[in-house]
Amino acid sequence: MPSVYSISDFLHAFEGVYETLDVRAAVVRDKDKEQWLLMALSVHVRMASPETAKQEFLDTIKRFGAIDSPVFRIVQQCYPITEAQRFFQEIKNGNLKLENFRVWLSDSCDILTLAGSMRVDYHNPSAHWPRIEQQRQIVARDSNIRQLLLNNAEILCDTEMAGYENPHLAVNTLLDINISQSTEPGGVWIACDAPVRLLPPQVTRNGKEFKLKLRAEAHPAIEDVACTIRRTGGPYGSNALLQQSVIKLTRFAETKNPALWSGEIQLPVERDDQVTLEILSKKVGKLYHTNIRPFNLLPIEQNNPLMAALRLFCPPEEIGQLLQEPHRAKMELANLKNPGRLFEVSVQWLLSVLGFRAVWLHNYERLKDANMDYGTIDCLAYKEDEDLLLLVNCSLAAPNPSELNRHEDLMTRLSNQLFQDSKVKVRSALFTTAHKPEAEQQNARGSAIKMFFKEDIDQLLRVAEGGQILEYLRSISPLF
Repeated sequence: MPSVYSISDFLHAFEGVYETLDVRAAVVRDKDKEQWLLMALSVHVRMASPETAKQEFLDTIKRFGAIDSPVFRIVQQCYPITEAQRFFQEIKNGNLKLENFRVWLSDSCDILTLAGSMRVDYHNPSAHWPRIEQQRQIVARDSNIRQLLLNNAEILCDTEMAGYENPHLAVNTLLDINISQSTEPGGVWIACDAPVRLLPPQVTRNGKEFKLKLRAEAHPAIEDVACTIRRTGGPYGSNALLQQSVIKLTRFAETKNPALWSGEIQLPVERDDQVTLEILSKKVGKLYHTNIRPFNLLPIEQNNPLMAALRLFCPPEEIGQLLQEPHRAKMELANLKNPGRLFEVSVQWLLSVLGFRAVWLHNYERLKDANMDYGTIDCLAYKEDEDLLLLVNCSLAAPNPSELNRHEDLMTRLSNQLFQDSKVKVRSALFTTAHKPEAEQQNARGSAIKMFFKEDIDQLLRVAEGGQILEYLRSISPLF
């Protein structure tokens, strides 16, 4: 959303959408001056009704605790939206009246005309509406407030008796703002709901073609909703623009509040690609954007068919046990009499569901010629899209430094012998059921071999089940 937009712009553009001015304030009593001082003020222009806003505040204080003492209070007062202009004019004039007391403000500021920034709850988009928000210091900095908050035993005691560690945490919780003990007192947070919000798209895959079903919610008074789709990708890290489209969403016929909107688009997607979705309204243009990776939104049956099929034959909990505690495996295979061999096969499974073509070498694991024994490899694994050949060894015990050196020499020899003039990357990895050592101990080993300990294997298994394969492999080590 362009930063030039203010809350005044939203009130004008979306007239008829808003119902409530939700005002919450934290005030501190200065007994020497016989007046209430403002610690923080939150003013939220909302589409919800006053009754809903009041109930939400009551639910919050029931969950976390109320602050209502003779020296420290956090209160709410809701006004109908028709009172907004009057309220903001009084703030501009330095007046703040709440319930049966008055807070004196010394600064003057036309808050509504200040440009704001968008705040979005990406973790739970259906729980809160996005909102334009700005913060302003509109009262003189009164050092007495800070001293009261930090040193007044009565205020601190009342706060702790309400269940909060300190006054600032109480304000963060009940005013839905973020302040710290270093924040100057007297801050005012002004917010205004954006009347359209994106919901997570539904994604289906047909080969490299993806269908994105875009979904949004909007206030019933909104008459148009559109979405810009930008696909970026290319070589890892390049983030080149590959495709761009604007899709007009269609409103469902049913009368609901909020109203539901949807649209579809098909586009080719590689695993590296990122898609940016920008929600649009004719009134103000772009409201806000969110980034997705379509592969991550696929169900496991489409994201990782091999993993989904494997889980039909072997339950997920048993797969985990084969990779972490093979000696406790429930099934004993005729040709795999010991846990070490069982672990090797299980690692091959893991690499396969991570997108590698993996070959267990059985009794052909030793590389030697007439004059020299170069060492052993339990498994070969190749990832075509990365052009990566992985030499894999497995061990139930903790890594032996001398063996790591042999694995490194073997990796170097194989790379020089077969791929000296090609772009194939040859790397070596050791999988072990041993626990990860302390960081300093691990770094002290000084080996070029990538080691996957019990904790790493567990994480790789979760990645295979969740589908975020390539991103995780690249994040854990330059090896990939």
